[in-house]
Amino acid sequence: MAYFFEGIQMGVLLSLLVGPLLFSLIQTSIEKGYQYGLFVGIGIWISDIMMVAIVYNSLDFIKLIVEDSRFELIVGLVGAMILVTMGIGSLLSKKVQGIDEVAFVKNSPQINCFVEVTKSLFQGFAINTFNPFTVVFWTGLSSSFIVKDVSNNEVLIYYAGIIVWLVVSDSAKVLLAEKLRPYLKANTILKLRKVTGVLFVIFGIILAGRVLNSIYGVI
Repeated sequence: MAYFFEGIQMGVLLSLLVGPLLFSLIQTSIEKGYQYGLFVGIGIWISDIMMVAIVYNSLDFIKLIVEDSRFELIVGLVGAMILVTMGIGSLLSKKVQGIDEVAFVKNSPQINCFVEVTKSLFQGFAINTFNPFTVVFWTGLSSSFIVKDVSNNEVLIYYAGIIVWLVVSDSAKVLLAEKLRPYLKANTILKLRKVTGVLFVIFGIILAGRVLNSIYGVI
């Protein structure tokens, strides 16, 4: 169990990072309720589990891909475009669902519920997947285990500790944001959406800048 608790310690560090994933969780939870915030979280967790599975089963191949400068360029720029697009969408939005309305799941037709669930899942999945840090983190972690000659079972236990803590912490963030809903008016939420939009655009620009600077030294 030692590796499991070591994984939890790493998960604690990851959960303290402030970035687009955190703001995405909070914004969705406040605007639509904890159900949809959790779906964003589920998208993130699915992405992480997918990364773990890919890296764990094909580390040598993944390392070759990651070392190719085109990989960092493509993934970084796609991730930047997703963040900027989401940010611009938030900045251009003018309507906010009434904060006193009954949960969206109960008031809307099933087709709308399905669309919102899909959007929330994709949002979390896309932001996490097209983030070079995610791939580099899991690949680097797996590489360190190879160097330390850690057994496969111990590696999986360590991964499980990280994922379990991320699920717990993200769920807590979503529920905490949900608790703030009764104290927020529609115009306050709209302002929060604008701030989040600006942050998304900034994160996207920074990500693109870092990628271009890392590869071409242009910035």
